[in-house]
Amino acid sequence: MRKRLTVFGAILWVGLLGTTSHAGTLPILTSIDVSPQPASSTDFLLVDVSGDVPSTGYSFPDNAAVTVSGQEIFVDIFAIGPTDIVLPVVLPFTVSGEIGFLPAGQYVIIAELFVDGVSTSTLTESLEVVVPLPATAGLLASAIAGLMLGGRRRGNR
Repeated sequence: MRKRLTVFGAILWVGLLGTTSHAGTLPILTSIDVSPQPASSTDFLLVDVSGDVPSTGYSFPDNAAVTVSGQEIFVDIFAIGPTDIVLPVVLPFTVSGEIGFLPAGQYVIIAELFVDGVSTSTLTESLEVVVPLPATAGLLASAIAGLMLGGRRRGNR
């Protein structure tokens, strides 16, 4: 009986110490939020990428690396995994980045999380950037005024 308890105690102790590795479960990305919404071509856009880590001990940067290439926006987050004994709890995280000004159009945001240089999670989201209504209304009004003035000049001849 004593031998079984000792073996059970050893397994329990090893199980508790086994939380020093994060290889079993990795952090995941859960959402991408762009502000302001709706996004327009006159807005300086910001992005927040959120997710969950499976334990304590992860270190995240203050800002994400954001790169715009054509119609794709890449948001890369480089985290450092735990190096000490950690507690196995699910903790939320959010990392922000600056997209900047974008012309009107359809975009795809591709967020990727790297832990110790290895990609652990990828998430995509679509983004529509529109021309703001005041700019479109002003353009339409000037076009109508130009047509009306052009029509009057032709009628006076």
